[in-house]
Amino acid sequence: MKKILAILVLFFAFSLSSYAQEERKEDLVVLAKKDSKDVVSLLELGEREQIDFYNLFYYKYDEQSKTSSEERRKVISNIITKKLEASLTADKFNKLKKNTALFERVIN
Repeated sequence: MKKILAILVLFFAFSLSSYAQEERKEDLVVLAKKDSKDVVSLLELGEREQIDFYNLFYYKYDEQSKTSSEERRKVISNIITKKLEASLTADKFNKLKKNTALFERVIN
């Protein structure tokens, strides 16, 4: 009887753990989609760029969720800034930078 109870407890513990990870992934997807959509609409870019920016922002949110170190978060922010700068023309990057609220949201 104790073994059956132990098996049931372990089963539910793993089920809840799995569910929490899926929920976290869904949150990251929503945040990354919103950021990529906002950047693409501001800069009037195409669908391919939206996919690229989605992947970049998903990476950012995933890495940030794995760390609590402020130093690591600054490194991630710096990486995102450099990748945005390399991906966009100078005019488009400056246009994004001028929209400070959006720029701060996508790099932090």
